[in-house]
Amino acid sequence: MLACAPDDLVVGMVFFFQGVQLSQIDRLAEAEEAFKSALHSNWGGIAKNSTMVNFSKAKLYQQQGKHAAAIDAFNVSIQIDPKNAHAFFRRAWSHKAVGGKGGITAAGSDFETAKGLRWDDPNFAIDYKKIAKYEYMELDSEPDVQFVFPSLLPKPGGSLSGQS
Repeated sequence: MLACAPDDLVVGMVFFFQGVQLSQIDRLAEAEEAFKSALHSNWGGIAKNSTMVNFSKAKLYQQQGKHAAAIDAFNVSIQIDPKNAHAFFRRAWSHKAVGGKGGITAAGSDFETAKGLRWDDPNFAIDYKKIAKYEYMELDSEPDVQFVFPSLLPKPGGSLSGQS
């Protein structure tokens, strides 16, 4: 597969999407390796892509109940993109899972930050009385599942360079 890739940017992108798909089918160790490979590529060196990979790694850690590691990865994602409401929202769940007074306070702060960033999205409105029984919540609008995998092939009748 990688022998056909035109450059390291494409390789990194392929690793990222492979990691997303592997995490969706609970092949978590393989997904983590794919995300690490994506981060170490030139594609992963681009800020927008790096925040996406760290967000996806953090979600992977949440799936495994590794909430401290998830918080660290969400921190990186938020440091790169401080307006990523999804990262604040997901990090809040990990703070809640870690618990204690500091964790609960941090969770509340993150839930409110996410709601403030996406005030028009009802998914970010949390009923604090009802969340105790949930470990975390997935949203269909999360950036890693909305990120479009661009075609690596030319349009029919076209060429890779865009010239006919």
